[in-house]
Amino acid sequence: MIKRPCNKCKKDNTSSNKFCIYCGTKLIKQDNLYDIVLNTTHGLWIALLSKVAKSDGIICKKEAEFMSKMFDKFIAKENNQNRDIYRQIVDNEKDDFTNINKLCEKLIALEISNIKKIEIIKSTIALAYEDSEYNKEEENLIIQITHALKLNFLDYQKIEKNFQPKSNENNKKQSKQNTNTSSVYLSIDECYSTLKVSKNCSDIELKKSYRSLAKTYHTDILKSKELPEDILYFAEEKLKSINFAYEKLKKYRSTNV
Repeated sequence: MIKRPCNKCKKDNTSSNKFCIYCGTKLIKQDNLYDIVLNTTHGLWIALLSKVAKSDGIICKKEAEFMSKMFDKFIAKENNQNRDIYRQIVDNEKDDFTNINKLCEKLIALEISNIKKIEIIKSTIALAYEDSEYNKEEENLIIQITHALKLNFLDYQKIEKNFQPKSNENNKKQSKQNTNTSSVYLSIDECYSTLKVSKNCSDIELKKSYRSLAKTYHTDILKSKELPEDILYFAEEKLKSINFAYEKLKKYRSTNV
């Protein structure tokens, strides 16, 4: 049963009530309740999460379960029963990628703290990793949200780094040993992960993925879009890793056939 608060006494009533059972004040209509919830911190948060979940074309089971847990978290914090409203927000917002900046502007207008903004970014990245693959559509969308919330881009990099799969100890040691010989070092497993392909992919698939990623992060292309300097710097570093990974895998695969 959805509850809606009385504007006067602030106590919850069921959605079927026309007047507050505590003070008699006329209650807000259900349609208006949707708009009220959508424009709260948690409503806007859910709207952004829904877009990240759908950015790769489909909301998988694990992502749906993650969203459900977020509903429970918000409901417990606010002591409300807005689950049906949150579901409606997901249904209405998941396919619309044109209003991200507007939603973030509303969050900023609510004067949320930087800590809360970082918490929002953490949740979007955690959601993106639910299917074990952080793809470029999700990454680009979350970077856009980070920028729209006026967060430092370095905050995004620190958060995302904590979600990356951990390398084994041998890879870590090998990485340290190669620090002086290359500004970028990736293990074979990390090379496949960087190029977003599986180990058993074909050479054609490897090359196709490399070209797609190189085009996405090519700084000359991004500069034409007048993006902030921190995002251009991130793209430049990302492109270095992509080029390193591709060259290393080409040599590795040619000697291990």
